[in-house]
Amino acid sequence: MTLNNMNLEIERWEMGSDFHMVTGYTGIPSAPWLESGRLTVSGRAALLFLLEHLELQRSYSKVGNSVWLPAYSCDQLEIALLEAGHRVRFWDGSPIAGWEFPDPEMRPNDIVVLHNYFGLEVACREHVPALQGRGVLIIEDHSHAPSGILASSSKADYAFASLRKTLPLSDGGVMWSPSGETLPEPETDAPIVTPRIAAMLGKAAYLRGEPFPKPQYREWYVQAEALVGAVRPAGMSDFARQQLASFDTQAWDSARARNISWLHVNIPTTIEYSIISVPDAHETMGLLLYFHGREARDRLRSYLNSRQVYGAVLWPLPHGVSRETAPQATDFQERMLFLHADGRYVESDLARMCDLLDEYQNRV
Repeated sequence: MTLNNMNLEIERWEMGSDFHMVTGYTGIPSAPWLESGRLTVSGRAALLFLLEHLELQRSYSKVGNSVWLPAYSCDQLEIALLEAGHRVRFWDGSPIAGWEFPDPEMRPNDIVVLHNYFGLEVACREHVPALQGRGVLIIEDHSHAPSGILASSSKADYAFASLRKTLPLSDGGVMWSPSGETLPEPETDAPIVTPRIAAMLGKAAYLRGEPFPKPQYREWYVQAEALVGAVRPAGMSDFARQQLASFDTQAWDSARARNISWLHVNIPTTIEYSIISVPDAHETMGLLLYFHGREARDRLRSYLNSRQVYGAVLWPLPHGVSRETAPQATDFQERMLFLHADGRYVESDLARMCDLLDEYQNRV
């Protein structure tokens, strides 16, 4: 049976996009922040809590200090910071081109946010001791690998992660202090994000072949994102806490590592893209393809999307970033494609995606 004759199966099969309600990973979570961390509704909420806390301690001021972000960051992070009244500044670079780190411009009590990119590296981590010695506050973002070695080995003043980006939770983020600093305690928990739970259940039913309309759960996902973004920084919802408390994160990470290792051996090679190397598959969020140009990336992405493989372009860059101000970050964003390979998938899913890549190459 060829892929073109598998319409009924393809309609109920997909890779990527939002999590459905995942089963099969019941167990005990394992992560460096479990004992001392504070659970929040999102990663953005965790960062905002930390900044509010530092202001109350008078170790940081919105008026006199800046929050420094790599230009290669998600626009939602910048938006949340600006809406809360923080002054945001950027430096250029990318995970493959290095970084033009402006450490002489960073003042005591400025905040520097360092990203853990896809579990591959914490960009500019080598500058941490010198910056801390000058009174600059370091916050690491481990959203892409919240339970990995890079998160465990952090020496930052604070760290945070958006757990719902890598774990199949209805909501969730976390903040902790690798250096043992005091942490704020969210006063209230977020309300249960009902549309998100409904969407996860609906997608699971759809993938099982039940008569559940895809447009309905997609609408609920959109509603849920708007609700999470609108909620004042709060703690993780009770529902997500229960999910996390009985989720085997180690088994989930191991399944993802097996999938990524398999793809690195079996994914078709092509002149249009290269695969960004993975030092340790256990640490890595997914499979990263790097293209010779944006047009080639967009052609393949469109082809895969039409066949239910939803590759992601990460991210929409901050509004304060452009090709003129940050050419390296912009170039990387325009040429990368992220393919999900987490614990939702087994080898037959990966093989099907590779077949699609083969089919695409035979057409171009």
